[in-house]
Amino acid sequence: MPLPVNIRKEVVNYVLKGLVPVTPNTFHPHPTPLGWFQSRFDFVLDSGLKHRLGEAYYQARYLERVREALGLKEGFNHAFIQFQIVQYASIYEAVIDYKLGLLGHLAEIERLVSYEAWGEVKEALGSQTKVFHSGNNGDEELILCRKKKGKQKLKEIQFSKRLRAAAKIGLVPLADEEFINKLYENRNCLHLINATEKEYKPLIEMSDAAFERMKKFLSHVKSWAPKI
Repeated sequence: MPLPVNIRKEVVNYVLKGLVPVTPNTFHPHPTPLGWFQSRFDFVLDSGLKHRLGEAYYQARYLERVREALGLKEGFNHAFIQFQIVQYASIYEAVIDYKLGLLGHLAEIERLVSYEAWGEVKEALGSQTKVFHSGNNGDEELILCRKKKGKQKLKEIQFSKRLRAAAKIGLVPLADEEFINKLYENRNCLHLINATEKEYKPLIEMSDAAFERMKKFLSHVKSWAPKI
């Protein structure tokens, strides 16, 4: 059963009042808070992705304001904080992947997605023919292989490598790389076994820093252009 209307109204008013960060130079081009958060992603041409990014940013900020309004003790804050960490890490990942996906012509991105692998060539010898090598461990069968070259999808590549490439080309400021990587590792502690092994506890300092850094990061991305 929900709280009385007057109490709910008071909480919602408190949340909405500080939802959009205000500075002396803040300009609000949208009449709604959600519109302001979505406008941070004007550089995203995919309307569906832009909507999801703005909504994720909005929800993270909204929940932080609810947490502040309730003034709960530390143990009750973990779910609020971890949700924000998940949202901010996911926003960073989506923005980085979106931009990298548009920059496949750059040498650094070409190196990132390219790979070499060895594959067995079964037709090279007859079905009854085998090749062995005599060594200290006796005869060992040799398998004939051919080197193959190909390209991976971005999502198949470890995030830290994608992040490193983004930092190398200037998409991610070098000063932010370590923080973003740590935030992503904290996001993965959503898995309880992983969190237990690392004795992980979500920290409000991490989610607060993510919010502050996100504002600067999105401004940087909006004005950034790769050096050809």
